[in-house]
Amino acid sequence: MDKRVLPLSVVAWSAAVLTPVASGAGPAFTGVAATADTAETAASNPAGMARLEKPSFYGSPMVVFTASETYFESQNLGSGSVKSDSVIFVPGFYYVRPLNEKWAVGIGPSGASGLGASYGDDWAGRYLLDEWSLVFAGIAPSVSYRVNEKLSLGASVPLTYSRFSLSKAVFNGPGQSDGRMEFEADGFGVGASLGVLYEINEFNRVGLTYHSPVTIEQTGRPEFSGLSPAREAVLGAAGVLTREVEMDSTLPQFVVAGYFHDFGNGWSATVDGIWVDYSEMGVSDLVLGTNTLSMQGSGYQDVWGTSVGAQWRQNASWAYKVGAGYLAAPLEEEDRTVFNRMGETYAFGVGAEYTTHGGRVYALDITYLQFSDGRFSVQNAPGAGDVSGEYSTNYGVAVGFSTQW
Repeated sequence: MDKRVLPLSVVAWSAAVLTPVASGAGPAFTGVAATADTAETAASNPAGMARLEKPSFYGSPMVVFTASETYFESQNLGSGSVKSDSVIFVPGFYYVRPLNEKWAVGIGPSGASGLGASYGDDWAGRYLLDEWSLVFAGIAPSVSYRVNEKLSLGASVPLTYSRFSLSKAVFNGPGQSDGRMEFEADGFGVGASLGVLYEINEFNRVGLTYHSPVTIEQTGRPEFSGLSPAREAVLGAAGVLTREVEMDSTLPQFVVAGYFHDFGNGWSATVDGIWVDYSEMGVSDLVLGTNTLSMQGSGYQDVWGTSVGAQWRQNASWAYKVGAGYLAAPLEEEDRTVFNRMGETYAFGVGAEYTTHGGRVYALDITYLQFSDGRFSVQNAPGAGDVSGEYSTNYGVAVGFSTQW
């Protein structure tokens, strides 16, 4: 069996790779590590559960719309463009229950994230890639302990499911219709998260979380269809048609640090930073050669990002939020491929929150995400020769709805 690492970029401020800390955060994914004023802290920083004085439920589902259009040029098949739009639903439901003055327990989603691309089955690079996706979903039970009035500690155990799928055309030869290769694999994994929250005083607090890598073993067998007799004979003789492929999908370890400040006049602000251990990881491609089936990775680098946010409480009922964030590129331009073209991301968001007389809170956040041009080039693609391209359009809009009681 072929066994390679097949990791997913898990970064907090990218719609393509939505993380558990993003789904419950403010506009532009702000206020992650130190805000700790809702049950969402069970996932973003479990130490913050110690601040909640009564059982609390927080619902914060998110809908993300992404739109992209790739303009490409190929040596043998000319030029053109491919559009790819998607709508992604990210669940976000959290519950925290204090057990006494020291201990609290909670639960929330973990690893609700994904990555992928879709180009269609008639573009020039279809022998390299038609469509692929790698998604993670899970749940994380959490516990917190208040050491003293200033310091709290927390931990959670993410239980994560992952599914990988890939499809591409198979070159049968000049003048012949394409065949197809499809591959699917899934599996489960377990990780750990640790959190610290330090309340300097009633107006200031800092938070720090560490999330361990979660490695999930996946096994699958590619399925082929529409092969020409000659192509099928070559692949069959090489054992490709019956080969089982084993891979490890890994959510990389990452650290989030944050600061919260209440100005005492209705205004508050947050600053967060994230580091993702991405340098030894890469989303690998399953490559079909003339008579071979192999894994191919890319050169990745560590990722860092930051976000800043502000909130103004107008009165007891209404509050308004703004935020901005930046995420560095996990790939240099020369390392991008048609399979993975991620670059830097910028996020800008606004939000509003309404509190009823009974204490129920409803909020709406809208975040705009601007992704990079994703410029790439590939040499000697089957049937197409050299292929290059870049996004002419590449953005996302995340809409978050939340309620707490």
